[in-house]
This record gives sequence, C-alpha cells and structure tokens, in this order.
Amino acid sequence: ISHLLAADLAQTQKQWIKAIGHYNEVIGAGKWVLEHRSSTSNTDPHSEEYYVPEQHVPDYIETTGLNLLMKAHYNSYLIYSKLNNPAKALYHLEQYNNFKNQQDSLEKKKDVLEIATRYETRRKEEDIIRLSREKQMADSSLTKTRNTLFVLVALMLLLVVSAILLARQYRMKNIHETSLLKQKLFRAQMNPHFIFNALSNIQGFIMEKDNIRAATYLSRFAK
Repeated sequence: ISHLLAADLAQTQKQWIKAIGHYNEVIGAGKWVLEHRSSTSNTDPHSEEYYVPEQHVPDYIETTGLNLLMKAHYNSYLIYSKLNNPAKALYHLEQYNNFKNQQDSLEKKKDVLEIATRYETRRKEEDIIRLSREKQMADSSLTKTRNTLFVLVALMLLLVVSAILLARQYRMKNIHETSLLKQKLFRAQMNPHFIFNALSNIQGFIMEKDNIRAATYLSRFAK
C-alpha cells in the first residue's frame, strides 16, 4: 500500500521514473499475493490480526492481488505512453487486460456461487420456519401456563416490594419525627440554662462593682 501511494504521488508530480519504480514493487506484491493466496508473509504472522474474517477467504485475497496488478500495469501503461515507449506500454496494457479477464472470470464464479448459496439458504430458512411453526403449535399450551405463572410471580414480587417500601417509608417518618422531638427537647432544656448562666455572669459583675462590663453584658443579653 505504501508503494502504491508513493507511486500515485510521484505520478501526480510527473516523476515518471520514480512512479515506475514504485509500480514495479506493487506488481511484485500483487504476484506474491496471487501465488501464495495470502495477505501477508509467514515472517509477519501478527499482520493477519489486522484483517476481518471476510478478508481471509481466498476470493477476497485473490481479488486484492488482481486489483494491485491491474492498477500497477494500467498506470505503467499510461506512463510509458507519455514517455513514448510503445513496446513497454503495450506490454503493460496486455498484462492489464490479462488480469482484468482473470478478475471478470473470478467475479462470474462468485456470482454463480452466490446464487447457489442464496438458493440453499432460502430452502433452509423455509425448513426452519416450518419447523418453528410446528414447535410453536406444540408448545402453545405450555407457553400460556408459563405466562400465567410469570404474571402471578410478578404480582407477588410487586406486592412484597410495595410492602417493604411502605414499611421503610413509615420507619423513616418515625425516625424524622423522633429527631424533631429531640431537637425541641434540647432547645427547651438549653434556653433556661443559657438564661441562668447569663444572669449569673451579670450578677457577678455587679457584685464585683464592674458596672461597665455589667452594663455591656446586660445590653448584649437584652439583644
């Protein structure tokens, strides 16, 4: 792929000799793919992991090789035509037509296989549908019984969950009310204690004849 991209780029930039070099590499890679019916060499086994399962079938790999060869030969034909080299241009055009015929033949085989596979698949699907209908008729009574039991179990679970939620809500309400009562009781106990402490402090200032602090404390207590 890198050689193909480099060749296309060189061809766009009219670097004909450089493009021919890359296309020759592409032709070599395409022949290797056709010969070995594989998308990668044995020296790089992990490369196969980058292909989806559909790309490992022979037809797909063979088509990939043919596409590489067709593109490389056709573009080489165009370049040699521009370079006024009719012999090499004719050679690459013949090679292109040869691989194009192979691809057309492969496509026809794939079409025939696809039609046969489609017919066989349809027949199997019809058999599956027929057997499924027979099974549905035989199991209709059992299905109704199961559905009834399922509804009853679901209702029982719903009642149990509802009872649990109501009990939890009632418990939370009682806890909240208890908490409010404790707060009220604490406040009721706190107010007399606070008043007693404040008056005692004021009394202490008066007995110590600290009139300024007694007046200040009394004013703050009044607020």
